[in-house]
This record gives sequence, C-alpha cells and structure tokens, in this order.
Amino acid sequence: MRRAGALAVVALFAGVLAGMGQLGSTGVGAAEVSASGAWSWGNGGSGQLGDGTTATYPNPTQSGGDADWRSIAAGDLLSLGQKQDGTLWAWGVNNPSDGDSEVGGTPEAVPGQVGTDADWKAFTTGAFHGLAVKVDGTLWTWGGNGAGQLGDGTTTDRALPTQVGSGTDWKAVAGGYLYSLALKTDGTLWAWGENEVGQLGDGTTTDRLRPKKIGTASNWASISSTGDHSLALRTDGTLWAWGQNGGGQLGDGTRTSRSSPKRVGTTTDWKAAEAGDGYSLALKADGTLWSVGTGSELVLTQLGTAENWASIYAGAHWFGLKTDGTLWAWGSNRQGQLGDGSIGEGTFADDDPVQVGVATDWVSAAAGSDPNSGYEHSLGIRKNGTLWGWGNNEYGQLGNGKAVQRATPGQVEGGASWATVSTGGAHSLGVKVDGTLWS
Repeated sequence: MRRAGALAVVALFAGVLAGMGQLGSTGVGAAEVSASGAWSWGNGGSGQLGDGTTATYPNPTQSGGDADWRSIAAGDLLSLGQKQDGTLWAWGVNNPSDGDSEVGGTPEAVPGQVGTDADWKAFTTGAFHGLAVKVDGTLWTWGGNGAGQLGDGTTTDRALPTQVGSGTDWKAVAGGYLYSLALKTDGTLWAWGENEVGQLGDGTTTDRLRPKKIGTASNWASISSTGDHSLALRTDGTLWAWGQNGGGQLGDGTRTSRSSPKRVGTTTDWKAAEAGDGYSLALKADGTLWSVGTGSELVLTQLGTAENWASIYAGAHWFGLKTDGTLWAWGSNRQGQLGDGSIGEGTFADDDPVQVGVATDWVSAAAGSDPNSGYEHSLGIRKNGTLWGWGNNEYGQLGNGKAVQRATPGQVEGGASWATVSTGGAHSLGVKVDGTLWS
C-alpha cells in the first residue's frame, strides 16, 4: 500500500478550502489567508521553510520580507504559496523523483516563482507533483510524472507548468500519491495517473495518462483524497467512496477495494467528508459526526451522541471542532499529538474523541500530514489570534523555542495575530494578519 497523507487544496478566489471541503494532495496541509504575510518553523533540511537556508528552527522565522502572501500549503518536503498579485511560488525539494526511492534534487531554500503567470486560481500538490487551475479555467501540472499523474499523455517529468488538454472549464484539483483528480464546472469528475487499486474510480485498475471521466454523474460537489482512497459528496447530499479498502475505510461493509464510486449508506444529508489514513470521517447536516475504518467497524458509525460538530480536520490523526469552541481529537497518540495530556496508543476511528485541553475558543486546527514520518504534531488557533502546538517537537515544529515533546497545547511564539497555519511532515508554516509569511 502506498504512503498515505492528508490531502488539502487551496481554492483561493472562491474563499474555500476545496480539499477539506474538499480536494487535496498527499502529505500536504493547505490554508488561505485574507490579509497579506507568512511564517514557518521546524525541519528545514530541504529548504521547505523558505528562509534562504536548510536549517532547523524551533521558533517562527519570517520567510523573506514580503507582506503580500494570500495562501500557503505545507507538504512533507515542499511548500507552496500564492501572493496577493496572483503569482504562485514554491520552495523545498526541487526536481523530485516519483519512484520508490527517496526524493532527490537540489533544495530551493527561498521561494521561487512558478512560471511567470499571475492568474492562478487554485493549487495543490501530490506526492511528487503540482496541479493548478487558472482564472480562465485551464488546468496546469508539473513535477514527477512516472505514473502519468500530470495528465499530459506522457510519463515525462515537467520542470514547468504544462497545460492539460485545451479545456477551460476546470474548477478544482486534488493530488493523490501518484494520481490526480479534478472537478469541472459542469459537475463532472475526472481522474488520471496510477490506478493500482482502483483509486481513479473509472471502473478499472488501468493507469491513465490523460484525464478520464468518472462515470456519468454531473452533480459532484466536493472530494477528499488521501493515499489511495477518496470520498466525494454530490449536490443531492449523498456520499460516495472508492479505492483502497483494506481498513474498511470505504464504509460499504467490506474490506474489498472498489474501482468505481460506491454510495455509502442511504441518507442524503451529508455536509462534509474527509479521507484519512485508512479511515473516513463524515459530518451530517444535523451536526452529528460519523467515522469508519482502522477499527472494527466496516460501516459509518456515529461518534458519541453530540449534535454540535461544526468542522473536521484530517491528517495523520484527526480533529473535530464543536460549535461551543471546544476541540476534540482521536487517532494515533504516540507523540502526544491528541493534546489530552496523555501519550500512548491513542484511539481508533470508531472510538469517542478526547478533548484537547479545556479551552472553549478554538477556531481551527491542523494535524501533521504524514503518519509514517514519526514526527506527528498538531497546531490550533484560538479566537484571540494566539497559536498553540502539541505533539512531536524533535525539529522544533511546535514553534515554542524548544525541542521537547508536548502532550498538551503550548503557545507558539509570535504573539496573537495568527491568521492561518499549515502543517507539513516535520515543519509548519503560518501567515499573520499583516500578510507576513513565517516558517
């Protein structure tokens, strides 16, 4: 089974996170900011902090002097950001491999512009490739292409963005491990790249070098992908799943992988869905939260009896935010990343979540992206703009000036003006309300 990580996409001008509402990329956290500036901290060994070095920093460090950053995405070894002028920038690993060997290439330690255009609308990353949609609806890809994940009809790596076909009706994109998914404005769903376990959803296990339409439906609304399985919502409120099912994460009562979308349950009131590492989460319109996978359940099971869940965040572990401002967590806890004061095995997807501290003013959270990195950490922003971190801190990714593991939230240095954050494998990015970027 391929390495799995949480996927997220930044859908900029629409003002939504289309990947966790949905569409995203392996091992990536993504975020959008309405003001301009950004910071990062933690492991910078591949230049992913963007401060001009490959050093590791335990405190937030400003990435350059610009104060016009709009959105960011932190991958395991790669970071992406967009400025207010619409330009797209990248830093971290360069010329990545897309085989089973380690990522190679010369690190880019400062943000470098992707192409010369300034009309990017949405972007995301896969394990070794990037995808982006322009304001004119055209689709562009670059990076590793060994499985055809760039969708240009070849398996040739591309160092610069290359247009996929001639269509001008692309709406959103998602990057899987070695595959890609995209939605068009007409509500159709398309996929290409590796298809070993049916993760493309086209009814086969044949790799595709160009976008392939998934079924005949034209009412797809959102999609969330991680590793080799995907969840998608239709405009009628139905939930669908396909791909790898070894952990029962498709919720169809089996552990059989599916090569085409299969409806999950019979209800029509699903509001949001998140695909995680061997599990799936879904939120209903009535505020109830449901999960399946990794544990003993093979069908979606309600978590507790609460009806006040507001949003969900998936990664190497997962969080749920309630309408009362409390934050809850479940999943692996070997690094204290659940934030309940304990360190240990953690909980399964079908277990009741544990509360993160006692605060009642959380507004967002981010979970470390790669469950196989061993550096799982968590970040959360509170209503007063303060940023908090907990879990693994070997590379200073908690941003508190130390390299000591924390099992409860501790405040990240940098004051109380944080607008958004994004977690990579062992580093973090943050944007402040003044538009500065920190790493």
